[in-house]
Amino acid sequence: MNETQVKLLEIWKEFDRVCEKLNIKYFAMGGTLLGAMRHQGFIPWDDDMDFGILRDEYEKFLKEAPKEFDRKYFVQEHRTEKTYFYPFIKIRDSETTAIEWDNQNVKINHGLWIDVFPIDKLPDIEQTKKNDKEFRDRMTRFALSYNVPGKTLTRKLLKPFKHLLYFLKYPSLEKNYKKVDELIQKYNSGNYEYATFVWYMNKVKYRYPVNMFERTKRVEFEGCMMSVPYLAVEMLEISFGDWKKLPPESERYTHPLYKLDLNKSYKEYIKK
Repeated sequence: MNETQVKLLEIWKEFDRVCEKLNIKYFAMGGTLLGAMRHQGFIPWDDDMDFGILRDEYEKFLKEAPKEFDRKYFVQEHRTEKTYFYPFIKIRDSETTAIEWDNQNVKINHGLWIDVFPIDKLPDIEQTKKNDKEFRDRMTRFALSYNVPGKTLTRKLLKPFKHLLYFLKYPSLEKNYKKVDELIQKYNSGNYEYATFVWYMNKVKYRYPVNMFERTKRVEFEGCMMSVPYLAVEMLEISFGDWKKLPPESERYTHPLYKLDLNKSYKEYIKK
C-alpha cells in the first residue's frame, strides 16, 4: 500500500467500527468492491474508497454516528456542514489535507476522505433518463458556484456569465440542494425493483436489483475483513463486465488533487 491508501484504510477501520457499534449494515461499492474481490485489497493505483448504505440506515448513521467517531474524524454532509452541497457523506480525517480542484475555494473540511453513499430506488429506464438530466444540471450549478479558477483568459471572462445564468435559473443553493434531494429520494416509497448510488451520473447503466443490497458478507481487504454485498460477483458483472481482467494502463484512473498533505491538517493551508 502507498501512503494515501494506508490513511484511507485507517478511516475505513474507524467507519467499520462505528457501523458495527450502531448495528448499521454497509457494503463496499465501485472500485473498493472490485479491489476487495480481485486484489483482496486496494486496486494498486486506487486512491479513494466507496461504500453504500441503504437510505433508512443512512439516515440513522447520519443521526447517530457523528458523536461515535474519534474526534479527528468528521462526518461531512450538508446537514453537518452547510457549505458542503454534495448529496452523500464524506468521512474526513481532519488532521490531513486533500483539497479537490473543483472546491478549493469552498470553506469546508478538506481532510482526506472516504465516500459513503445512500442507496435509493430507481424508476423505469425512461423516467430515470429524465431525472438524470435534471440531476446533472443541478449538480453543475453547484460546481459553478464553487468558483473554479479558469485555465484560460476566455474561460475567466466567460465564467461570470455562466454563474449569472445558473443563479437566474436556480436562485438559491439551498433550494437547489433540496430539489436534488427530492429527485434522489422520489421513488423510495414505491415498489420499484432497482436501486443505485445517488452519485452515479449514468443510472441507466448502474442499475442494481434491490435484492443485491439486502445481504452482506465479509471478505479480506488488506489483511482485514470488509463488508461487501452478498451478491458481489453479480454486482461487479453489472458494473465492470469482465471484472477479473485488468484494464489497460491508459484507463487506470486516479483523482488529481489541488493539494495533498497527509501530515498536516487542511487548516494549515486555508489560513494562508
